[in-house]
Amino acid sequence: MDNSESKFTIIRNGEPYTPCFKMLPIIGGNTTGKHRFIMIDENIRSSGCIHYYDDDKRSMFISELNVTDEFRRKGVGTLLIQTLEQMCRYYHASNVYLWVKKDTWAHEWYKRLGYEYLKDHEIEENVIWMVKSLNEE
Repeated sequence: MDNSESKFTIIRNGEPYTPCFKMLPIIGGNTTGKHRFIMIDENIRSSGCIHYYDDDKRSMFISELNVTDEFRRKGVGTLLIQTLEQMCRYYHASNVYLWVKKDTWAHEWYKRLGYEYLKDHEIEENVIWMVKSLNEE
């Protein structure tokens, strides 16, 4: 999972920089049957998590996507989510899920990235589940 071949660069401290996300396991908390990993590029302080459960390894979840204000609207978030999706494919997931507040810029952004409405969130108000099939690509 090496992004060094990517042609994607941003300007960081006045110099071109190609993000390279490292994958680290997240240990601790209530994780029985749950596996979590974080993809992080410490230099641009951007990260996102993927996780899956032992009872359904074909479905993975993306959460906690974070891009620092300084690097927003420069393609870093798109690269990050594409890297997370690539990791999901590596683990043979067929679908990736996430939840987002509906009718927000993030909701529209996920739609542009191929995510579709699945259902309203069971607990949170004005929050929806979205899904993207990884088999169609």
